[in-house]
Amino acid sequence: KNPDEKLRSRFLCGLQIGRDFSITDPSHAQDGKIYDPNSGQTYSATMAADDSQLRLRGYSGVSLFGRTEVWHRTQENITACSA
Repeated sequence: KNPDEKLRSRFLCGLQIGRDFSITDPSHAQDGKIYDPNSGQTYSATMAADDSQLRLRGYSGVSLFGRTEVWHRTQENITACSA
């Protein structure tokens, strides 16, 4: 659903979705950008990590008007993407 039609056919496996984060301490990063492949939009973002979870907050404009997702580290063996 990327607004740029040329980017819609990209393979999502292995796609870099986060960039430009500034690490503020060992478990926090801010001022980054995160790409949402479902909407095709890029949002401002922050990250916070602890133990086996990563909290990603994406927002447009002010962090108050955003959404947080919690990702959990898997214990499963993951195979690399195959093109």
